[in-house]
Amino acid sequence: MSGGIAAIKAPLLASQLVQAGYEVEAVLTAGAEAFIQPLALAALTGRPAWTDRDFLVADGSIRHVDLARRCQLAVVAPASAAFLAHLAQGDASSLLVAALMGMSGPIYLAPAMETEMWQHPAVQANLATLVARGAQLIGPAAGRLASGAHGAGRMSEVDEIVAAVQTDGQGRLSGRRVLITAGPTREHLDDVRFLSNGSTGKMGLAMASAARDQGAKVTLVLGPTHLTAPSGVEVVAVESAQQMFDAVTERFAQSDIVVGVAAVADIAPAQRREGKIAKGALGGALAVTGTPDIMAWAGAHRDRQVLIGFAAQVGMDEEAARAKLAAKGLDLIVLNDLSEAGSGFGSDTNHVLMLAAKGLRHEARGSKRQVADAIWSLVGGTP
Repeated sequence: MSGGIAAIKAPLLASQLVQAGYEVEAVLTAGAEAFIQPLALAALTGRPAWTDRDFLVADGSIRHVDLARRCQLAVVAPASAAFLAHLAQGDASSLLVAALMGMSGPIYLAPAMETEMWQHPAVQANLATLVARGAQLIGPAAGRLASGAHGAGRMSEVDEIVAAVQTDGQGRLSGRRVLITAGPTREHLDDVRFLSNGSTGKMGLAMASAARDQGAKVTLVLGPTHLTAPSGVEVVAVESAQQMFDAVTERFAQSDIVVGVAAVADIAPAQRREGKIAKGALGGALAVTGTPDIMAWAGAHRDRQVLIGFAAQVGMDEEAARAKLAAKGLDLIVLNDLSEAGSGFGSDTNHVLMLAAKGLRHEARGSKRQVADAIWSLVGGTP
């Protein structure tokens, strides 16, 4: 682990990895030691926790060489901006970087930093270098940061990191091409006003990151949102329902699984006006028309594709959801209640019912990432 307040999550990560059956070697940079004592990691892993003082030990062994040869994979959590720079530049002045430079196995990086640092061109350039060399990113997520601000740069949750490590590039979706729609759409009345909804895209982004961690090649068709899309995912930014429809139809034939998480506006102004319509003229300008039904089109044009739809309702109307499942020709529909506390638009958690054409009924509750993992556990093995 490198330095940063997110290092306080490292003991829990080490504990969960041990419980998952891994033999864990904890390696701390000098910055990490400012937040976590090596003794805590040693107690949780049952093995010594290594620091920069352990480059050479009394028996003459070379610690970084020993670690690199014995460890099959590495997880750096948190991976600070400074650490990413050292690793990208090959600065082996710390035991951690020296060990990683000698490894042949996969290296997972879980970045954690303030949004401005995460978005800085230098950090992004270092990440691009490391990814080009084979490093795999886990997150970061968007949320509350150490400064109290909200934005991208929060270290992924421990369960997400453990899930990514357990797949080790060989997930149930390995080699599958997954197309996901997420977020709202905006249907403009004029250059200032538009029809939309409260979707933030959190559930769609969770589905995308979970699919990526299961080995899928993910394309995310993303409506307007303030959230940052997960790394390692192709993003197609759109605004309107028509743009989202066009993006999906263009990529549909090359996709193995199509997931309609987006809260597509059902109606749009019949005509978009230029400029700003005068307040007194708004009444005559509010004629509306329907928007394309993306998942219905997918159901009518499917070949081998697995189709997963989402139904956001007020109340858990299973009968209506199953009717939609059949009418659109879907394999699975995920139903959630927008009126339920801790569920639906903008929430970090969700409660869903998964209904399949063959009668399956499965319930999931938890963080949106946990719900996404539950969904993929049902469909990941579908041919």
